[in-house]
Amino acid sequence: MIVFPADSVQRSIISCEAKNICYIAGRRVGKTRGVFRGRAIQALLGRKRFLYWYICPSYAQVIEEYNALSNCPPIVARTKAKAKQPFPYIELTNGSYIAFQSFDLPNNLRGSGVGEVFFDEVQNVTDFDTFTAVLTPLLKDSRALGQYGNLVMAGQFRGRNWIFTEYWLPGAIGVGLCDGFGVEAISARLSANHAIDVSPKDVEETIERFSLDKDYLEYASFVTSAVDGLIYQSPAMQRELKRDQKRYPKVVFDQEFLCLPTANSASIFRYEDIQAAIDGVANPYPEGSHKYIVAVDLGRVVDRCGIVVIDACHRRIVHEDLRPNKERHEVSAAKVAHIVGVFGNARCIIDDTGGATGGKHDHDEFTRYYRQKVPHIRAFTYNLKTKTEAVKNLSLALEQGTLKIAKNCTQTLSQLESYEYKQKGDRVVFQGPGGHSDDLVSAVLMALWGTDKGWWQKSDGSSALDLI
Repeated sequence: MIVFPADSVQRSIISCEAKNICYIAGRRVGKTRGVFRGRAIQALLGRKRFLYWYICPSYAQVIEEYNALSNCPPIVARTKAKAKQPFPYIELTNGSYIAFQSFDLPNNLRGSGVGEVFFDEVQNVTDFDTFTAVLTPLLKDSRALGQYGNLVMAGQFRGRNWIFTEYWLPGAIGVGLCDGFGVEAISARLSANHAIDVSPKDVEETIERFSLDKDYLEYASFVTSAVDGLIYQSPAMQRELKRDQKRYPKVVFDQEFLCLPTANSASIFRYEDIQAAIDGVANPYPEGSHKYIVAVDLGRVVDRCGIVVIDACHRRIVHEDLRPNKERHEVSAAKVAHIVGVFGNARCIIDDTGGATGGKHDHDEFTRYYRQKVPHIRAFTYNLKTKTEAVKNLSLALEQGTLKIAKNCTQTLSQLESYEYKQKGDRVVFQGPGGHSDDLVSAVLMALWGTDKGWWQKSDGSSALDLI
């Protein structure tokens, strides 16, 4: 008897006979350790000459899973041959065989007659056409002969993208049909169990599109949030989960830990929150005794210099200026000085990360232009901690409606909508699309941070460059 560390949902997946299985799991709940190894060992040991493929986006994880499975006692006792070249594989004495492949060069993946493919971290695959072009030939022959041809994909939601529409939703509806529920009940169950709103009409259209049948489970979907994961059941891990909830923006926590799909892929800020923050047209000059902060994200070659002005008294973004690409820093500094003067010698914050050089030049090579033009500059240095805290702060302000943005700040609004996060191991990276086009968002982060810290009230400025 082989025992796997798996919860009730994962045990159901291990024994599930559907052809298309989609498993959405929160962080560190054991989707790979429990589900992949459980299904793989069950298939390889229980059937002769069974061909199994494990695929994931990175070669490092391929090696990790190869090492883990090749050292599993039931596999060790039955291994006939194994190697890491030309790709990692294990061949068993009963003729069964498992190959470990990375999806970094999908066009190089060739094969047929595969009994089952387990595709791990599927959320990192953005191109549905490439996914199907690779997977269909692998499984087609086996499915045509009625010899398994199963696809199991595991990962996390990235909005309602192709994973949601092509696999998870038909799987959730398919399970509901086989459990005896009607269209209205399935719609209500998705809302109650997963906080996912799918109208009865959408349920009907999905049933029609995928030919779902109450008597045959072809698509099946499962969810284990971090809250329900075995690893988080101890008091210590419950405290860690609470710390993660405080650490990350709500959108990130909802999608990565609670398995709730956002409306827009990996976007940090919800579209409806951004729209609710829009607040009339702002005047291009100060009002009364209002206090302002000018925040500047420095750039020059790849990224542009982004400038925003916040009315600190009313927590309202009132002005934006995205400078031309490759503009010289002395020109940008003069523009910043002008804006500072227009808004009543406002407090000025600049992004001083790496001296605004990406660490490629002397720390003061570019920031000195701004110190020369603008008195009492305050520098904000981004690192993993300050970036995460600043993003969380802005996300919370938008959710709670405590930040307003003038509707004529159109470029700022556009960048906020496209601002996203990317998972890199245990780290979350915040950026614009492709790592660029986020200059105004970066400036907003600093402007709001300075407002909440009360920097606009401090006018003594004992040094020319006050560090955070």
